[in-house]
Amino acid sequence: MATIGMDMLYYAKITEGTNGEETYGSPIRLARAIQADLTIEFAEATLFADDGAVYVIKDFKTGKLTLGIDDIGVTAAQDLTGASVDDNGVLVSTSESDGAPVAIGFRALKPNGKYRYFWLYRVKFGTPATNLHTKGDTITFQTPTIEGVVIRRSKPDSQGKHPWKVEVTEGDDGVTPSVISGWYTTVYEPVFGAEPTKSPVVAADAVAGSESTGPDGANPVSGSEPKSVTEPINPAQVSFDDIVPATPSDPVTRAFEVMAKMGLEENVMYMFDSDRATLYIRLSDAYKQYIPYCTGNDIPFTNLTYSEFLQEFKTRDFFIGGEKKSWPDGVTRSVWVIDFKKLSEECDVAGFVHDTGVPVTEVES
Repeated sequence: MATIGMDMLYYAKITEGTNGEETYGSPIRLARAIQADLTIEFAEATLFADDGAVYVIKDFKTGKLTLGIDDIGVTAAQDLTGASVDDNGVLVSTSESDGAPVAIGFRALKPNGKYRYFWLYRVKFGTPATNLHTKGDTITFQTPTIEGVVIRRSKPDSQGKHPWKVEVTEGDDGVTPSVISGWYTTVYEPVFGAEPTKSPVVAADAVAGSESTGPDGANPVSGSEPKSVTEPINPAQVSFDDIVPATPSDPVTRAFEVMAKMGLEENVMYMFDSDRATLYIRLSDAYKQYIPYCTGNDIPFTNLTYSEFLQEFKTRDFFIGGEKKSWPDGVTRSVWVIDFKKLSEECDVAGFVHDTGVPVTEVES
Protein backbone atom coordinates (compact mmCIF):
# COMPACT_ATOMS: atom_id res chain seq x y z
CA MET A 1 0.00 0.00 0.00
CA ALA A 2 1.87 3.11 -1.21
CA THR A 3 0.97 6.36 0.55
CA ILE A 4 2.31 9.88 0.22
CA GLY A 5 0.75 11.73 3.14
CA MET A 6 -0.98 11.54 6.51
CA ASP A 7 -3.43 13.81 8.32
CA MET A 8 -6.69 13.98 10.29
CA LEU A 9 -5.30 12.54 13.54
CA TYR A 10 -8.09 11.99 16.08
CA TYR A 11 -8.61 10.21 19.37
CA ALA A 12 -11.75 9.00 21.15
CA LYS A 13 -11.99 8.53 24.90
CA ILE A 14 -13.05 5.12 26.19
CA THR A 15 -15.58 4.39 28.91
CA GLU A 16 -15.41 0.85 30.24
CA GLY A 17 -18.46 -1.00 31.49
CA THR A 18 -18.48 -3.32 34.48
CA ASN A 19 -17.67 -6.17 32.11
CA GLY A 20 -14.67 -4.26 30.72
CA GLU A 21 -16.23 -3.64 27.31
CA GLU A 22 -15.53 -0.30 25.66
CA THR A 23 -17.91 2.51 24.77
CA TYR A 24 -16.29 5.20 22.63
CA GLY A 25 -16.84 8.91 22.96
CA SER A 26 -17.03 11.35 20.07
CA PRO A 27 -13.70 11.65 18.19
CA ILE A 28 -11.54 14.69 19.12
CA ARG A 29 -8.79 16.25 17.02
CA LEU A 30 -5.46 15.32 18.63
CA ALA A 31 -2.92 17.41 16.72
CA ARG A 32 -1.50 18.02 13.26
CA ALA A 33 0.07 14.75 12.18
CA ILE A 34 3.65 14.44 10.97
CA GLN A 35 4.31 10.72 11.09
CA ALA A 36 2.83 7.45 12.37
CA ASP A 37 4.92 4.30 12.84
CA LEU A 38 3.09 1.09 13.74
CA THR A 39 4.95 -2.11 14.55
CA ILE A 40 3.23 -5.36 15.48
CA GLU A 41 4.29 -8.21 17.74
CA PHE A 42 2.82 -11.67 17.16
CA ALA A 43 2.54 -14.76 19.32
CA GLU A 44 3.83 -17.54 17.07
CA ALA A 45 3.81 -21.31 17.20
CA THR A 46 4.85 -23.92 14.63
CA LEU A 47 3.93 -27.59 14.74
CA PHE A 48 6.37 -29.92 13.01
CA ALA A 49 5.46 -33.42 11.85
CA ASP A 50 6.79 -35.80 9.19
CA ASP A 51 10.00 -33.77 8.98
CA GLY A 52 8.23 -30.55 8.10
CA ALA A 53 6.08 -27.69 9.36
CA VAL A 54 2.42 -28.73 9.46
CA TYR A 55 0.78 -25.79 11.22
CA VAL A 56 1.96 -22.22 11.72
CA ILE A 57 -0.06 -19.91 13.98
CA LYS A 58 0.56 -16.16 14.18
CA ASP A 59 -1.82 -14.35 16.54
CA PHE A 60 -1.76 -10.63 17.22
CA LYS A 61 -0.18 -9.92 20.60
CA THR A 62 0.48 -6.18 20.89
CA GLY A 63 1.60 -3.27 18.77
CA LYS A 64 3.62 -0.10 19.24
CA LEU A 65 2.38 3.18 17.79
CA THR A 66 4.74 6.14 17.57
CA LEU A 67 3.16 9.42 16.52
CA GLY A 68 5.07 12.47 15.38
CA ILE A 69 2.92 15.58 15.88
CA ASP A 70 3.31 19.34 15.72
CA ASP A 71 2.21 19.83 19.32
CA ILE A 72 0.10 18.17 21.98
CA GLY A 73 -2.39 20.43 23.67
CA VAL A 74 -3.21 20.51 27.36
CA THR A 75 -6.52 18.71 26.95
CA ALA A 76 -5.03 15.90 24.86
CA ALA A 77 -2.12 15.58 27.28
CA GLN A 78 -4.54 15.07 30.15
CA ASP A 79 -6.66 12.55 28.25
CA LEU A 80 -3.78 10.54 26.81
CA THR A 81 -1.10 10.66 29.51
CA GLY A 82 -2.97 11.28 32.74
CA ALA A 83 -1.23 14.62 33.38
CA SER A 84 -3.13 17.26 35.31
CA VAL A 85 -3.37 21.06 35.30
CA ASP A 86 -2.80 22.96 38.53
CA ASP A 87 -4.51 26.15 39.69
CA ASN A 88 -2.11 28.30 37.68
CA GLY A 89 -2.73 26.49 34.41
CA VAL A 90 0.55 24.54 34.53
CA LEU A 91 0.55 21.01 33.11
CA VAL A 92 1.90 18.60 35.74
CA SER A 93 3.18 15.11 34.92
CA THR A 94 3.89 12.86 37.90
CA SER A 95 5.32 9.40 38.43
CA GLU A 96 1.77 8.35 39.22
CA SER A 97 0.37 9.80 35.99
CA ASP A 98 -1.39 7.04 34.12
CA GLY A 99 -3.39 7.89 31.06
CA ALA A 100 -6.49 5.95 30.10
CA PRO A 101 -6.52 4.00 26.83
CA VAL A 102 -8.09 5.71 23.81
CA ALA A 103 -8.98 4.88 20.23
CA ILE A 104 -6.80 6.51 17.56
CA GLY A 105 -7.95 7.38 14.05
CA PHE A 106 -6.08 8.87 11.09
CA ARG A 107 -5.91 8.69 7.32
CA ALA A 108 -3.15 8.31 4.71
CA LEU A 109 -3.15 9.85 1.24
CA LYS A 110 -2.53 7.50 -1.70
CA PRO A 111 -0.91 8.53 -5.00
CA ASN A 112 -4.29 8.38 -6.79
CA GLY A 113 -5.74 11.07 -4.53
CA LYS A 114 -7.84 8.65 -2.46
CA TYR A 115 -7.40 8.15 1.28
CA ARG A 116 -6.96 5.06 3.42
CA TYR A 117 -8.66 5.43 6.81
CA PHE A 118 -7.69 3.78 10.10
CA TRP A 119 -8.97 3.26 13.63
CA LEU A 120 -6.88 1.56 16.31
CA TYR A 121 -9.35 0.47 18.96
CA ARG A 122 -7.28 0.60 22.14
CA VAL A 123 -3.99 2.48 22.59
CA LYS A 124 -2.29 3.26 25.90
CA PHE A 125 0.11 6.23 25.71
CA GLY A 126 2.98 7.44 27.85
CA THR A 127 4.37 10.94 28.33
CA PRO A 128 5.49 12.54 25.03
CA ALA A 129 9.19 12.67 24.26
CA THR A 130 10.63 16.15 23.80
CA ASN A 131 13.71 17.03 21.74
CA LEU A 132 15.13 20.52 22.12
CA HIS A 133 18.07 22.13 20.33
CA THR A 134 19.55 25.60 20.47
CA LYS A 135 19.01 27.82 17.47
CA GLY A 136 21.98 27.75 15.10
CA ASP A 137 22.82 29.03 11.64
CA THR A 138 19.90 27.12 10.19
CA ILE A 139 16.42 26.63 11.59
CA THR A 140 15.45 23.05 12.47
CA PHE A 141 11.99 22.29 13.78
CA GLN A 142 11.86 20.09 16.89
CA THR A 143 8.54 18.32 17.36
CA PRO A 144 7.25 15.98 20.07
CA THR A 145 6.65 12.29 19.63
CA ILE A 146 4.26 10.19 21.68
CA GLU A 147 4.45 6.42 21.95
CA GLY A 148 1.63 4.05 22.82
CA VAL A 149 0.98 0.34 23.15
CA VAL A 150 -1.74 -1.04 20.88
CA ILE A 151 -3.85 -3.88 22.24
CA ARG A 152 -7.04 -5.57 21.16
CA ARG A 153 -10.29 -4.22 22.50
CA SER A 154 -12.26 -6.13 25.14
CA LYS A 155 -15.62 -5.75 23.41
CA PRO A 156 -16.19 -8.56 20.87
CA ASP A 157 -17.64 -7.83 17.45
CA SER A 158 -20.75 -9.54 16.12
CA GLN A 159 -18.65 -12.60 15.22
CA GLY A 160 -17.35 -12.97 18.76
CA LYS A 161 -13.82 -11.76 17.92
CA HIS A 162 -11.80 -8.91 19.41
CA PRO A 163 -10.59 -6.43 16.76
CA TRP A 164 -7.60 -4.18 17.33
CA LYS A 165 -7.63 -2.27 14.04
CA VAL A 166 -9.94 -1.42 11.15
CA GLU A 167 -8.95 0.21 7.86
CA VAL A 168 -10.68 1.07 4.62
CA THR A 169 -9.69 2.65 1.31
CA GLU A 170 -11.92 5.29 -0.20
CA GLY A 171 -13.45 4.15 -3.48
CA ASP A 172 -12.82 0.41 -3.03
CA ASP A 173 -15.54 -2.01 -4.13
CA GLY A 174 -18.29 -2.38 -1.54
CA VAL A 175 -17.28 0.74 0.41
CA THR A 176 -20.29 3.02 0.76
CA PRO A 177 -19.83 6.81 0.89
CA SER A 178 -21.48 6.92 4.33
CA VAL A 179 -18.62 4.86 5.80
CA ILE A 180 -16.07 7.43 4.65
CA SER A 181 -18.12 10.53 5.48
CA GLY A 182 -18.85 9.21 8.98
CA TRP A 183 -15.35 7.97 9.79
CA TYR A 184 -14.65 10.77 12.26
CA THR A 185 -18.22 11.13 13.52
CA THR A 186 -18.00 7.96 15.59
CA VAL A 187 -15.43 5.21 16.01
CA TYR A 188 -16.25 2.67 13.32
CA GLU A 189 -17.98 -0.52 14.43
CA PRO A 190 -17.54 -3.63 12.21
CA VAL A 191 -20.69 -4.86 10.45
CA PHE A 192 -20.97 -8.50 9.40
CA GLY A 193 -24.59 -8.82 8.30
CA ALA A 194 -27.71 -10.11 9.97
CA GLU A 195 -27.39 -12.10 13.15
CA PRO A 196 -29.42 -15.33 13.36
CA THR A 197 -31.68 -14.17 16.20
CA LYS A 198 -35.40 -14.71 16.44
CA SER A 199 -37.06 -11.36 15.93
CA PRO A 200 -40.09 -9.83 14.19
CA VAL A 201 -39.95 -10.00 10.41
CA VAL A 202 -39.84 -6.77 8.43
CA ALA A 203 -42.02 -7.05 5.35
CA ALA A 204 -40.61 -6.28 1.93
CA ASP A 205 -42.49 -3.02 1.55
CA ALA A 206 -40.90 -1.74 4.76
CA VAL A 207 -37.42 -2.51 3.50
CA ALA A 208 -38.16 -0.61 0.31
CA GLY A 209 -37.60 2.65 2.14
CA SER A 210 -34.61 1.57 4.18
CA GLU A 211 -30.99 2.21 3.38
CA SER A 212 -29.02 -0.92 2.68
CA THR A 213 -25.47 -1.32 3.92
CA GLY A 214 -22.64 -3.27 2.34
CA PRO A 215 -22.61 -4.32 -1.32
CA ASP A 216 -26.37 -4.59 -1.73
CA GLY A 217 -27.43 -1.01 -2.36
CA ALA A 218 -26.54 2.21 -0.65
CA ASN A 219 -29.51 4.45 -1.41
CA PRO A 220 -33.11 4.34 -0.18
CA VAL A 221 -36.01 4.18 -2.58
CA SER A 222 -36.78 7.72 -3.64
CA GLY A 223 -39.77 9.21 -1.86
CA SER A 224 -40.22 6.28 0.53
CA GLU A 225 -40.02 6.28 4.31
CA PRO A 226 -39.16 3.21 6.44
CA LYS A 227 -42.17 1.60 8.06
CA SER A 228 -42.28 -0.27 11.35
CA VAL A 229 -43.79 -3.66 10.66
CA THR A 230 -44.10 -6.22 13.44
CA GLU A 231 -46.29 -8.82 11.74
CA PRO A 232 -44.55 -11.64 9.87
CA ILE A 233 -45.35 -12.27 6.24
CA ASN A 234 -48.67 -14.09 6.07
CA PRO A 235 -47.86 -17.85 6.26
CA ALA A 236 -50.98 -18.53 4.23
CA GLN A 237 -49.14 -17.13 1.24
CA VAL A 238 -46.56 -19.91 1.42
CA SER A 239 -46.89 -23.68 1.31
CA PHE A 240 -44.10 -24.74 3.67
CA ASP A 241 -44.39 -28.33 2.44
CA ASP A 242 -43.16 -27.06 -0.92
CA ILE A 243 -39.98 -25.55 0.54
CA VAL A 244 -37.76 -28.56 -0.06
CA PRO A 245 -34.37 -27.70 -1.59
CA ALA A 246 -32.94 -29.77 -4.40
CA THR A 247 -29.85 -30.20 -2.21
CA PRO A 248 -31.10 -30.12 1.41
CA SER A 249 -27.59 -29.73 2.85
CA ASP A 250 -26.80 -26.69 0.68
CA PRO A 251 -27.50 -23.50 2.66
CA VAL A 252 -27.35 -21.29 -0.45
CA THR A 253 -29.99 -23.01 -2.59
CA ARG A 254 -32.05 -23.50 0.56
CA ALA A 255 -32.00 -19.77 1.21
CA PHE A 256 -32.97 -18.83 -2.35
CA GLU A 257 -35.86 -21.31 -2.35
CA VAL A 258 -37.24 -19.76 0.82
CA MET A 259 -36.63 -16.19 -0.39
CA ALA A 260 -38.58 -17.00 -3.57
CA LYS A 261 -41.61 -17.86 -1.42
CA MET A 262 -41.31 -15.07 1.16
CA GLY A 263 -43.25 -12.55 -0.88
CA LEU A 264 -40.33 -10.22 -1.62
CA GLU A 265 -41.51 -7.38 -3.82
CA GLU A 266 -40.20 -7.41 -7.38
CA ASN A 267 -38.67 -4.12 -8.59
CA VAL A 268 -38.07 -3.22 -4.93
CA MET A 269 -36.01 -6.10 -3.52
CA TYR A 270 -35.01 -7.70 -6.81
CA MET A 271 -35.32 -7.31 -10.58
CA PHE A 272 -34.78 -9.28 -13.79
CA ASP A 273 -33.34 -8.41 -17.16
CA SER A 274 -35.73 -8.33 -20.13
CA ASP A 275 -35.64 -12.08 -20.84
CA ARG A 276 -35.57 -13.09 -17.14
CA ALA A 277 -32.26 -14.87 -17.57
CA THR A 278 -30.46 -12.69 -15.02
CA LEU A 279 -31.60 -11.85 -11.48
CA TYR A 280 -30.48 -8.67 -9.68
CA ILE A 281 -31.11 -8.81 -5.93
CA ARG A 282 -30.50 -6.68 -2.83
CA LEU A 283 -29.23 -9.72 -1.04
CA SER A 284 -28.27 -8.25 2.34
CA ASP A 285 -31.79 -6.85 2.81
CA ALA A 286 -33.33 -10.13 1.69
CA TYR A 287 -31.07 -12.10 4.03
CA LYS A 288 -32.04 -9.85 6.94
CA GLN A 289 -35.61 -11.04 6.40
CA TYR A 290 -34.73 -14.64 5.59
CA ILE A 291 -33.31 -15.75 8.96
CA PRO A 292 -36.06 -14.30 11.21
CA TYR A 293 -38.59 -15.55 8.65
CA CYS A 294 -37.28 -19.10 9.04
CA THR A 295 -37.03 -18.94 12.82
CA GLY A 296 -40.46 -17.34 13.14
CA ASN A 297 -42.11 -20.00 10.98
CA ASP A 298 -40.10 -23.06 12.14
CA ILE A 299 -38.43 -23.56 8.76
CA PRO A 300 -35.11 -25.46 9.04
CA PHE A 301 -32.07 -23.49 7.86
CA THR A 302 -28.29 -23.46 8.23
CA ASN A 303 -27.15 -20.93 10.81
CA LEU A 304 -24.78 -18.67 8.84
CA THR A 305 -23.90 -15.02 9.27
CA TYR A 306 -24.37 -12.89 6.17
CA SER A 307 -20.60 -12.82 5.58
CA GLU A 308 -20.44 -16.61 5.75
CA PHE A 309 -23.42 -16.88 3.42
CA LEU A 310 -21.73 -14.58 0.89
CA GLN A 311 -18.58 -16.70 0.93
CA GLU A 312 -20.65 -19.78 0.09
CA PHE A 313 -22.76 -17.90 -2.48
CA LYS A 314 -19.71 -16.70 -4.43
CA THR A 315 -18.55 -20.28 -5.03
CA ARG A 316 -21.74 -21.28 -6.90
CA ASP A 317 -22.00 -21.65 -10.67
CA PHE A 318 -24.99 -19.28 -10.78
CA PHE A 319 -23.03 -16.45 -9.11
CA ILE A 320 -22.08 -13.72 -11.62
CA GLY A 321 -20.88 -10.79 -9.49
CA GLY A 322 -21.88 -7.37 -8.23
CA GLU A 323 -22.67 -4.19 -10.14
CA LYS A 324 -24.75 -1.01 -10.15
CA LYS A 325 -28.19 -0.82 -11.74
CA SER A 326 -30.80 1.86 -12.27
CA TRP A 327 -34.26 0.90 -10.98
CA PRO A 328 -37.72 2.08 -12.13
CA ASP A 329 -37.83 4.66 -9.30
CA GLY A 330 -34.72 6.33 -10.78
CA VAL A 331 -32.36 5.30 -7.97
CA THR A 332 -29.08 3.56 -8.79
CA ARG A 333 -28.28 0.68 -6.46
CA SER A 334 -25.49 -1.86 -6.02
CA VAL A 335 -26.84 -5.40 -6.37
CA TRP A 336 -25.67 -8.99 -6.61
CA VAL A 337 -26.12 -10.57 -10.04
CA ILE A 338 -27.28 -14.18 -10.50
CA ASP A 339 -27.65 -16.43 -13.53
CA PHE A 340 -31.32 -17.18 -12.93
CA LYS A 341 -31.46 -20.05 -15.40
CA LYS A 342 -28.64 -21.89 -13.62
CA LEU A 343 -30.18 -21.13 -10.24
CA SER A 344 -33.53 -22.52 -11.44
CA GLU A 345 -31.82 -25.73 -12.48
CA GLU A 346 -30.52 -26.24 -8.94
CA CYS A 347 -33.59 -25.33 -6.90
CA ASP A 348 -37.20 -24.15 -7.08
CA VAL A 349 -37.17 -20.35 -7.34
CA ALA A 350 -40.25 -19.90 -9.50
CA GLY A 351 -41.72 -17.67 -6.79
CA PHE A 352 -39.44 -14.85 -7.92
CA VAL A 353 -41.19 -14.64 -11.30
CA HIS A 354 -44.04 -12.15 -11.63
CA ASP A 355 -45.40 -10.49 -14.74
CA THR A 356 -44.37 -6.90 -14.01
CA GLY A 357 -43.10 -6.11 -17.49
CA VAL A 358 -40.47 -3.71 -16.13
CA PRO A 359 -36.91 -4.73 -17.09
CA VAL A 360 -33.87 -3.41 -15.25
CA THR A 361 -31.69 -0.81 -16.96
CA GLU A 362 -27.91 -0.94 -16.92
CA VAL A 363 -26.00 2.22 -16.07
CA GLU A 364 -22.38 3.15 -15.88
CA SER A 365 -20.86 2.78 -12.45
